[in-house]
Amino acid sequence: MAKRCWTKDGAYGARERLPKARTHSAPLSSGCRILKSRPKARFKWADTQFAAKDFASAVTNYNSIAEKYASLPEAKEHHFIERALYQSARAALNEQDSIAAASALKNILAWYPDGFAGPSALLLAGQGLTEQKDPAGARKLIFPV
Repeated sequence: MAKRCWTKDGAYGARERLPKARTHSAPLSSGCRILKSRPKARFKWADTQFAAKDFASAVTNYNSIAEKYASLPEAKEHHFIERALYQSARAALNEQDSIAAASALKNILAWYPDGFAGPSALLLAGQGLTEQKDPAGARKLIFPV
């Protein structure tokens, strides 16, 4: 049995210490085909990156879900697109990327005007910009001219 330990970035390290099998030789960060072909798997991958504080990669994967899977019934049924855009805004704010956060927010409000994420995303973006010492940007985002 492999010894359990956590690496400095919080990832469970036992998998990396096990001998590599041919079917599992690709590192997780390279993104296997199954992660790229299914919205639920891609969403979980982005959530894992978010939890590991790899916000830039999380934004990329959340945005990829919104771009590639909007027409899939599975994505519509589970609200993956709206949730991915919301998480993208959260990750972008943690990365202090106000442009990406504003883009995600604008897409939420345009594509899902009556959705569940709109009010929360608006509040989150305003709060994030205020914390980044940009209250004027927060006002402009919430009250566009």
